Amino acid sequence: MFIFELKSSLRFFIKKENFKNNEKYYQDPIIRAEFGQDFPNLNEIVKNVSLVFVNSNPFLEMARPISNKFVYIGGLADDQSEDSKKLEPEIQSILDEATKGAVLFSLGSLTETTRIDKNMLEAIISSFKQFPQIKFLWKMDKETIKNMSKLPNVHTFEWLRQTAILG
Repeated sequence: MFIFELKSSLRFFIKKENFKNNEKYYQDPIIRAEFGQDFPNLNEIVKNVSLVFVNSNPFLEMARPISNKFVYIGGLADDQSEDSKKLEPEIQSILDEATKGAVLFSLGSLTETTRIDKNMLEAIISSFKQFPQIKFLWKMDKETIKNMSKLPNVHTFEWLRQTAILG
């Protein structure tokens, strides 16, 4: 047991020193060049952090103890290229016609809409019927699209680029 604890402690101190050296020799000079020599070093900033935003879904993370200062805000995308912002002509046309507004409805990529209970689907459709002036873009599986009764304000798609639509 003693050897295991010794190895663990040694690994911890080596990683800690590597982190300090990386910060001191690589990161701090870059930050100081950008923000000025009086900018505090990373070690000082880390000591005074109030919150840490984590771009991840907590339900997809491994279980581990974390401070309540960590706030999960998963779903941020940084693809700002012109191609990622461009909408398909069909979707652009629907959104242009949506003078009273549009709603993007998606249960996510992992949810198979073919497995959703028929009563649930009917309840969703019934909700959409109550707002005929609103255009609904609904992401669903191809098989479900085939079996859907068409509503004039509901447009079904097998795939939607959410960041382009919501951006």
